[in-house]
Amino acid sequence: MKKKYDRIMEVISNGWKVQVNRNSLYYIVKVGKSNMNNYDKKAKTERCDDLDGVKAYIKGISSLKGLELVPIENQLNKAMKLESEGNVPIVSVSKVEKGGILSKIDSWDLDKISDY
Repeated sequence: MKKKYDRIMEVISNGWKVQVNRNSLYYIVKVGKSNMNNYDKKAKTERCDDLDGVKAYIKGISSLKGLELVPIENQLNKAMKLESEGNVPIVSVSKVEKGGILSKIDSWDLDKISDY
């Protein structure tokens, strides 16, 4: 069975639908008509390694398709802020690359935690 990606945001603007999903390695940006059947197969998909790449791609697509860039960027920033809340931020360090979670756990003071 195919693993579904974590949905970060979905915006409909000017008849176009923009979805941003995330898996452990990269962001998946899908852009297509909002009313098309079987959106996942027909939408144009782009994979981006970092958040700056996602913003650049959305900026290019919005100018090409005539979408309003400011509401889409605001929605993306709001979604990324909600996604990164907690002990392990996922915006600056990815989940798998560079030992993102392990480096955070190694920095914890386990003596203080074990006293509880």
